[in-house]
Amino acid sequence: MSTGTFLAHSFIAILLFACILRAPAQSDASGNWAGQTGVQHVDHTDKRADGSIAAMLINKSPKERSTVKLQIEGAKLAADGTRFDWGQNSPTDKYPVIREPITGIGNSFYVAVSPLTITNIIIPERP
Repeated sequence: MSTGTFLAHSFIAILLFACILRAPAQSDASGNWAGQTGVQHVDHTDKRADGSIAAMLINKSPKERSTVKLQIEGAKLAADGTRFDWGQNSPTDKYPVIREPITGIGNSFYVAVSPLTITNIIIPERP
């Protein structure tokens, strides 16, 4: 993906991720990040209206993949969730946001974020 195309899609992706995360904070759930390598900006964690927790990670590094430990307190979270990625390696011939399941998570887990990528993770409350 060229730099121009990447920048042109930035606005659309930010709006999409804002919609994914959009929900009033209804609890004291908070996210802590440790062991960051290369992540230049960790943006947001919030409790959504449906009770799930959303976390947004932004890796601004143009070359370095980053592994981040998330520790989320204030909610009992399920072991499986959904991950949304958008970045320089996103498809250009179809929908540019990659959605895939993420397993083995819960309240404390590590996640890898590719260079120049925004990653959202949605984790439902544990039943």
